[in-house]
Amino acid sequence: MRGHTFRAMVALSLVLLTASGFCGAPFLTGAPSQSAQTDSSAGGIVPPPSIGSLPAPPEPTAFVGKDFLISYDDDWDAFHPAVATTPRYSLDASWDGSIHSVWEEQNESDQYTPHLREIHYSMSLGASGGREWSNDEPSEGDRIISNTGKGKETASAEGVLAPAYNPGDSADPAIAVDMFGYIHVVWRELMSDGYWEIMYSHSEDNGKTWTGFDQIKDIYVSNKTTNRNIPYGPAIAVSNDKSTGKVILHVIWIEDMEKTFEVYYSRSLNNGMTWSSATAPDIMISDSTSQEPAGFPTIAASEKYGKVIHAAWLQNDPDTGQDEIFATTSTNFGSEWPKIENIVSLKGKDGLNAGAPSLAGSYELGMVTWSQPFKDPAAPGEIHYSFTGDFGASWSGTKEDVPISYPDGESAINPSVTMAYNGYGYVAWTERDQNKWGSIEVHVSESKDITKISSWTGREGDNVISPMTANADGVPANAGNVSVAYSLVGTFWRPHVVWDEVNYTKQAGRVNDNWEINYVPPVDFSIPVGTGWNLLSVPLEQESTLITTVLSDVGDGTTTWDRALWYDPSDAANHWKQYNTGWSSSLNDLATVDHTICLWVNVTDKGSDGMLTVTGTLPTSTSIYLYPGWNMVGYPAQVENGYTVASLKSDTGATMVEGFNASATYKTSILPDSYTLLRGRGYWIYVPAGTTWVVDW
Repeated sequence: MRGHTFRAMVALSLVLLTASGFCGAPFLTGAPSQSAQTDSSAGGIVPPPSIGSLPAPPEPTAFVGKDFLISYDDDWDAFHPAVATTPRYSLDASWDGSIHSVWEEQNESDQYTPHLREIHYSMSLGASGGREWSNDEPSEGDRIISNTGKGKETASAEGVLAPAYNPGDSADPAIAVDMFGYIHVVWRELMSDGYWEIMYSHSEDNGKTWTGFDQIKDIYVSNKTTNRNIPYGPAIAVSNDKSTGKVILHVIWIEDMEKTFEVYYSRSLNNGMTWSSATAPDIMISDSTSQEPAGFPTIAASEKYGKVIHAAWLQNDPDTGQDEIFATTSTNFGSEWPKIENIVSLKGKDGLNAGAPSLAGSYELGMVTWSQPFKDPAAPGEIHYSFTGDFGASWSGTKEDVPISYPDGESAINPSVTMAYNGYGYVAWTERDQNKWGSIEVHVSESKDITKISSWTGREGDNVISPMTANADGVPANAGNVSVAYSLVGTFWRPHVVWDEVNYTKQAGRVNDNWEINYVPPVDFSIPVGTGWNLLSVPLEQESTLITTVLSDVGDGTTTWDRALWYDPSDAANHWKQYNTGWSSSLNDLATVDHTICLWVNVTDKGSDGMLTVTGTLPTSTSIYLYPGWNMVGYPAQVENGYTVASLKSDTGATMVEGFNASATYKTSILPDSYTLLRGRGYWIYVPAGTTWVVDW
């Protein structure tokens, strides 16, 4: 029996718990007698005391259904987002850690019909950490950072040159932030002569004003006198040369050379005010001798001061007839580019065609990711990667194909990658999920050391971070283009992911189905606690699962605790794991916790608000394995939607569920079938056979 097991704990643990007034757990045969209080509606068993409605924490203001929007929810479609973050030690400390996102969207106030697409922008201050954004309220609306003039330098008669494209349309933005905190954005733009050019705008005040909109000055990056088509969006990277205190900006794009498409490059040495290609012929960095078209360019800086610049793109290899990932590297801040380009994916006549790449760099490491079938040309695409540790002289992917996504039979496409200077890597992409709607969701894989293939979490299973939603008719809200960037929060790296997704909302009696920009924000959750032992859980996913980090009070900071315990049903030799703040690390065996378990926590001071406020991100569908016998678990749902003990028993085969009861001898009692599970609370669940409990919402 579990109560007997508890009494058989090691002597030291028993002494410590007894001294705190807590000396047991519920018996399998029933809860202790409650002769002082009865509740006839519960069959004579007193249910846990009601904690009422939780006080509203400072959560984001932009939730629409289960989605969190950073674009203003209007009638206009938002597509192709990109994200970047402000590093530490920028010119203004309040800018540090700020998150910046740009995308393309039609301008609802535009005087022309059809409306022009412009570059829109939203930001979250570092202090907010993604909880609040600059244009998530109706009073703020959308922020445009590109020049809204039609046709830009020359006027032309109204007309549509191509479906949905008008002279002056701006599309496919890319963004970077330098060491000073200046924000740099590039995009492709349709001119009145019918050709696209690469344009630029920047902000020196953390996104408040922009050269493109506020100074009516979009800046040319590409040479406007060379009339060539630009079919793909540009990519941008920043060299932070701290040895000289200078910033160098690098941009690449694809241009039509009539017979083929090639990769072109431009750089700026004066904070984006002028560009090398704007006043001189565009610089081609791909090898035109192959006559094979290049596409989907990407660029990144590496080395301590950003001296090494990697560029990569997708191109057909004429030797094999296969689409491969090509790359070239400049080792002098982009001053010179080698004439030889390398294939960084595994070359061969294998029918395994690669897809669009994404590139990231840090110090001595560079990494490129892409989608490609694994081993079988008929297999769905998986996310592959290749890295270099010698500044582009060699790439790991030329030796073997290495997928970092989980092969579940669905196609993984369009990855975006970011890296931290310590070798961490994080990749996000879109893939159909195994949910009831079969919706396309954002999947991720991360590594604490990209040089170790086995370190990638996505190889072991899918990790989905986007909410799974559909409209009233069950039509899924599919995620689209995704972008990711790291920021340093405290002592750990936090990834920030944005994507475009159709938004099904009801407003004024009608249903919107326009596309908006989505983000997964950190949220705070306040758990009511009392002095002494509390049975609680953390219903949020954690960036760092260290128990001292997870259970730190991020509210008013006045709630403290000294001991925590968890019953581990998988360890027959030592069921009880515990952490004592007064013990050395060698004596503690409960170092980490996550959102699936619950804990006994001894609160020494409930603080001024009586709350232990924790932070994290809202979980999506969570699977919790229940071992035969007793399990200590939480209820990690996004919302409390009336899920009862009866439903839990039906879903898992559980025969008994117990919850916290401060007045009971062992601090728990049996819960009636009508009891509704609550987030932040902890539960003992008894199942006669092992099973998996899936918590969706």
